Amino acid sequence: MNKKRCFLLLLLLPLLFPSCSRGGDKMLQLLTSTEREGYRDEGVDAKKIDELEKAIRRYDSDIEKRVQDTGQLGLYYRILALDLMEKKMYGPALEQFTRALDIYPANPVLFYYAGLCRGYIAKAEGDKALREKGIEEASFYLERAVELDGRYESALYASAVLALYDMDDVVEGERRTLRLLKVYPNHVGGKFLLARIRILEGFPQEAAQLYKEIGESKQASEEQKTKARENRSAILEGSYE
Repeated sequence: MNKKRCFLLLLLLPLLFPSCSRGGDKMLQLLTSTEREGYRDEGVDAKKIDELEKAIRRYDSDIEKRVQDTGQLGLYYRILALDLMEKKMYGPALEQFTRALDIYPANPVLFYYAGLCRGYIAKAEGDKALREKGIEEASFYLERAVELDGRYESALYASAVLALYDMDDVVEGERRTLRLLKVYPNHVGGKFLLARIRILEGFPQEAAQLYKEIGESKQASEEQKTKARENRSAILEGSYE
């Protein structure tokens, strides 16, 4: 390995292997695998191994600290975001959630909360185009949460609500609601959504049956049961809107 190549390798180590604290042997194996095509066929000589091991020891403690600092920063972003959200400061909260997502890009919970914040911001928009853009972005966040965790109940439900009531899309609302109920067949909120969809589609008897199920559900609160019974009675009397 010439001096220039060795120097570049040392510079890139902290960027390529932020988790080298898991073990020098593993890093050494990974490093040698990144050599040019055909290198493995030539074998690894003792000098190269020694150079790589020295580089690992040199940067190991620094990388470990960097990883710890980054994780701590991500934690601060999350705490601050949740605190801001609790105070209904959705704009600043969204900024912190997106910063946390830069550190944890595969965290479905962060996407879920980012979606809620973006939705709240969009609903407050006076301009129709800006509102629609915001709702679309909120939908993206919520759907991404579901992609990352297909059993994430809160994200499944929030995404269905958004599609039906904020996107005003009955077809998409039905798709997302049925997706929720496939995973959680007795989900009370999901049944309320589906009942509303059936009314909009012109199937009041199906909606009445769903309200009946909610009224008899062990999962439903007393308030939900009361509302479901009222809705069912209104359908049967022809006064439901």
